[in-house]
Amino acid sequence: MFPEDLADETITRVTRKLPQIKSSYVGNPANYFYGIAKRVYLEDRRRVPVQKFLPTNSVKEDKELLFQRLDYALSKLEQADRELVLSYYQGDGQGKIEHRKALANQMGLSLNTLRLRIYRIRSQLRTYFKMQK
Repeated sequence: MFPEDLADETITRVTRKLPQIKSSYVGNPANYFYGIAKRVYLEDRRRVPVQKFLPTNSVKEDKELLFQRLDYALSKLEQADRELVLSYYQGDGQGKIEHRKALANQMGLSLNTLRLRIYRIRSQLRTYFKMQK
């Protein structure tokens, strides 16, 4: 859908619902419109299939170059920092969260302190990564 279609659908839904809520609704009517508009938008997002493009050779080559630059940047870090940052980014979802909590406990750090340390290591990585351009 186009934005105009989404707006039309929102107005249509509010108009249909208006007789039911007119007597009991309290508050700014714009907020009700915003809520319906958000739902219409989210429904539209679910309906539209996400297009996936197959990587071309140049994209594959670009990825290979990025991996080489990342390997170089990681090699410039101290071994302890390299192992920490690689360990920090392991896992997915809830497992990743639990792993990071365990890592912080193992190091005797709070989770925020661990995040700060990772942030500083990533800053170093960015510096080394940019050196390879």
